[in-house]
Amino acid sequence: MKVISFTGHSVVPPELETRVGHLLSRTLAEQWFTDGDREVRGIVGGASGVDTIAAEILYYLKFPYVLALPDPDYKAYWIDGPGGEKLGNSRREWSKRFDIVADRAEKVVFVNESKRPGNNFRRNEWMVDHSDCTIAVRWRKSGGTDHCIKYVKFVQKQREHPLVVLNPKED
Repeated sequence: MKVISFTGHSVVPPELETRVGHLLSRTLAEQWFTDGDREVRGIVGGASGVDTIAAEILYYLKFPYVLALPDPDYKAYWIDGPGGEKLGNSRREWSKRFDIVADRAEKVVFVNESKRPGNNFRRNEWMVDHSDCTIAVRWRKSGGTDHCIKYVKFVQKQREHPLVVLNPKED
């Protein structure tokens, strides 16, 4: 079984959302169906944006996934609370989608016991450490997505861990 972790920006402009979904679906088909390993499990981080879209694609393709959350207070702060302000008017929609993604997950893991600075980074590292490869969706170089990609490159010095970086504005 191949375990794939996903990372990407938590705010996806509406005009890119469908494109992100198509890129993720195509990449799964091209990269992992062709090597004969048809059993796939995903690890997604639970954020709005790419994490949620990846979970929805995995569910649609009938692949199980683990929802890796930084801590038990994650949704209350980052989606429904002050951290979710970046989602603007779409906050309520992302909150509903998060609940559906959480209900469909094979398992929910809290990487840290309580909310504290750096939890999102530690969650990303946990996802890489527990996967065989990573698919990243990135169109700007900053934040947690960039940190996760740098961590994958660090891990690649110690073991094989393929990384596919997709840019929905270019690919």
